[in-house]
Amino acid sequence: MKQTQSLFLFAWIVLCPLFLSTRVLAGQDPVVEAKETATPPVIDGQANDACWETATWQAIDQVWIPWSAPLDASDFSGRYKITWSSAENLLYFLVEITDDVVSDKYARGQTSDIYNFDMIEVFIDENKSGGYHVFDGGGNNESQLGTNAENAFAYHMFAKIPGIGESSTQYFVTDIAGSNWSTRTDPDNSSHLPSFCIARQSEHTWTYEFSLIVYNDSYTPQNKENSRVTLTKDKIMGLSLAANDDDQPDIDPAQTERDNMIGSVAVSQQAYNDHWKNADDFGTVKLVTNASEVKNWSRTLPIARYDRASGSIRIKTATGSPLTGDVQVYSLTGQAQTRGFRMMQQNSYEIPAGSLPGGLYVLRIRTDREKYSLKIEVL
Repeated sequence: MKQTQSLFLFAWIVLCPLFLSTRVLAGQDPVVEAKETATPPVIDGQANDACWETATWQAIDQVWIPWSAPLDASDFSGRYKITWSSAENLLYFLVEITDDVVSDKYARGQTSDIYNFDMIEVFIDENKSGGYHVFDGGGNNESQLGTNAENAFAYHMFAKIPGIGESSTQYFVTDIAGSNWSTRTDPDNSSHLPSFCIARQSEHTWTYEFSLIVYNDSYTPQNKENSRVTLTKDKIMGLSLAANDDDQPDIDPAQTERDNMIGSVAVSQQAYNDHWKNADDFGTVKLVTNASEVKNWSRTLPIARYDRASGSIRIKTATGSPLTGDVQVYSLTGQAQTRGFRMMQQNSYEIPAGSLPGGLYVLRIRTDREKYSLKIEVL
């Protein structure tokens, strides 16, 4: 046992130098505390935002569906972090996967057996009510699988894993809906994730970073906004994450076969394959504030109005003293809108942003002394 643990830690350090941690993996916390962030992360897969520094890693290491040999750290390891923003009313996730074999040949509309490819899953029950959540059927039992398909969401996320040092924002998210198996549909729920990025750090390690809108059980595709949940401090939700690991030769999609399904919470053997249909065994997440992050990292300033006709946004320090730092303009969902600008030992800087469409943006300033977030409205 001691030898196995030593080999595990060694493999983790070698394969995951970017996110080194001494945390012992044993599933997610009984109650995962998601800390609020004053400055949402930039969705670029790089995980260098302050909110991730204060968030706690949660393990994805519980084998739900054992397909072949017992899970070993050299085969697969995974973990995630979560934060939230009351200002943007979004959850944010960072998921790190280390896998010895890459199997990402799934192509929507072209390949079948979608669950036999490497992918990640987020299971969320906004009021932690539990119960079946597959069909809008006539009975809430094992054969009929529920009376409300939106009682909980099982987000299955597919994305091609990019090359080493590269990233991609292409993704597809689906679930199961309909009234019964004969009317089953696999809806496109990609819009539930306003922003998404997968970035590959090494041959065997990559990260997913994305935002997620939370909907309640009144959700319909035609009624999205009315069913959107307002995230508030102390809110309790059901939450688990999982990953599908395919270790068959990565040659032909027809040869793929799921090796293991690994989740973030421990479940009984009888419930190994239940998350997709039943929310009773979902883990628990609680939304909490994060006073230290708000105080030490980011100061959210009032909205500033900017007239596009002026052709530039001017930044000037209040003291007039020179500083060194980076400036970037983002959409409210975290997508970069202008290239980064470097302020070099001067007390003001202008960003030529005349091409920005009208609307709200976030201006993020990182200096050698402090870090700020400023909402701007382009007129």
